[in-house]
Amino acid sequence: MNYWTVQSLNLANQSDYLDRLSEIYDVPLNQEREDLDAVLWQQIEAAYRGGNNEELVALVLRLNKSPISEPYLGYLRLDISAINRNPQTINRIANRLHEYSLRELKVLCQQPINPSRQMGAKFKNWLTEEHLGLPVFDNVEDFDNFEGNAVLSLSDNLLKEYAERNLGYTREKGLDFLAKIKGQYVIGEAKLLTNEGGSQNNQFNDAVSLLDTQLRDDIVIHKIAIIDGVVYIGSIQRFMNFYNRNEDKVILSCLKLREYIDSLR
Repeated sequence: MNYWTVQSLNLANQSDYLDRLSEIYDVPLNQEREDLDAVLWQQIEAAYRGGNNEELVALVLRLNKSPISEPYLGYLRLDISAINRNPQTINRIANRLHEYSLRELKVLCQQPINPSRQMGAKFKNWLTEEHLGLPVFDNVEDFDNFEGNAVLSLSDNLLKEYAERNLGYTREKGLDFLAKIKGQYVIGEAKLLTNEGGSQNNQFNDAVSLLDTQLRDDIVIHKIAIIDGVVYIGSIQRFMNFYNRNEDKVILSCLKLREYIDSLR
């Protein structure tokens, strides 16, 4: 098992791990409801009352968060034309919406976005000199011109573009972390896994797949997976088996990130 994974496991199982982690991935006690556009709600109400199922589903797709849990809404968002081609699915979804009164449906349409969907931004906000011991730049030119060790903090896609230009990065996925230390680079993807299975396992796979990515071989580039949450519960054999089979892969908690950076100086 990799040294940094062992350190993260010890941290999670022998200390106030969740208390410390919540300082980074904080969850507000009272989340404000989503603002619901008055015109959009009037249109939803009219489609609901008029029994226009196709229109109702199309309008619901315009909300920031779906009022119901439905596996095919994601597909329909990406291909709105599929509404006209799949009447049985649309009628089934509309019938589910009609299980609620208009008052109940309006409340569901105003649900706050799941906090777990906002965690990526919280990690980026935590990337400061105070926490990492390195200057943090949000401008590529300043980062490139700075001769010392530094972190580049940009959106996932902009970090991806920088890595494509400079590091030979070819993955479609964006990046959460990029730093230069003593002429070497560190790139990473950050995840907070709140449960095991399903999409959470997919997020774990996304993060660790970075570790097998081929990059430029004429410069030293360290690849790390910054993962937190249930991945350090020893009874979940899926994760433990992976760690034991991949001693060369750096998987660590964000709470160990500063120590890792210091080890490269």
